[in-house]
Amino acid sequence: MRKTLISAITALSLILPACTKNSLEQQILEQTMIHQTTMFGEAHSTPNDDNLVISLMPELKKQGYTIFAVELPTNIQDLIDDIPNISNNKYISELIKRTNTMQLWGDGAYKIIKKAHDQGFKVIAYDNWDFDIYSRDQKQYLNLKTLIFNEHPQAKVIIFGGAKHISETIEYVSHKDQIIIKPLGSYIHKFNNNNFSLDMTGRNSYKPDARIVNGKLTK
Repeated sequence: MRKTLISAITALSLILPACTKNSLEQQILEQTMIHQTTMFGEAHSTPNDDNLVISLMPELKKQGYTIFAVELPTNIQDLIDDIPNISNNKYISELIKRTNTMQLWGDGAYKIIKKAHDQGFKVIAYDNWDFDIYSRDQKQYLNLKTLIFNEHPQAKVIIFGGAKHISETIEYVSHKDQIIIKPLGSYIHKFNNNNFSLDMTGRNSYKPDARIVNGKLTK
């Protein structure tokens, strides 16, 4: 009996995800499981945040997430849809040419779009830059409503964008003239009251036992 139990436990350990019960990945997945939308806030200047989300994609797909919304301009949706048909270097070159390189993450954008597509997510761009910075978050929200929420009201959606946009409660201040701006996350929270936001910035400085506190990783 004891030998059989040990064998069963050993077999179970082989099929469980690599993340342990208390790992950062498992903490995130426990939250994504019970929410309809998940917002990952990243720093455009580092690939570490991209890599964390990429590592979670298979489990997120199993949890029922089907749409990956990315903070890229809506006018490059054709390029996003065509990702299976273009070589890496050509795609990256075209992506940089058609986007704001001060915001964009270079080949990191290609990597996360490609990985999301390969995992079977519908990748949708929700940003655009034809409006002033003060209304940008509101316009992002309206784009998400038009492109996703109105069309797929029951869909589980991942929203991947800059960290300052994903807060549900904390407003941020514009760099130029210190105007207070209501972030995208607050619009999403009010819309569905079923959103999980995670600020991942600075993840490379966090310990393996990092915890999530108030929607932000702790050291």
